[in-house]
Amino acid sequence: MTHTAGAQKIGRALRPTELLIFGSPQAGTPLLLCSQSMGIDLPLKALAWQDDSGQVWLSYNDPLYLQSRHGIRDYGVAAQNIRNTRAATRDAPRVSAFKLKSNLRVSAPR
Repeated sequence: MTHTAGAQKIGRALRPTELLIFGSPQAGTPLLLCSQSMGIDLPLKALAWQDDSGQVWLSYNDPLYLQSRHGIRDYGVAAQNIRNTRAATRDAPRVSAFKLKSNLRVSAPR
């Protein structure tokens, strides 16, 4: 979803800002079975955006934050899905030109 295109439709300028949506029923359903409120945060989302200095950022909610937000304890597959998602976001700087910005930390590319 490109927020920049939406802004252009109403005659406004917005630096590049795109919402990335990803997920799968295999990963999300166990989380929903633990806590249906998790549905507000699924599918997972990340926001790629450019700041006023031209730096590109990738912002997302840390999976451990989502686990805490929805009261999900270590329930087997659901907890493993959270760990896998957290590992993927942790490793993202290695495969991306983005700096990462989440609700819990900011880390530069490695």
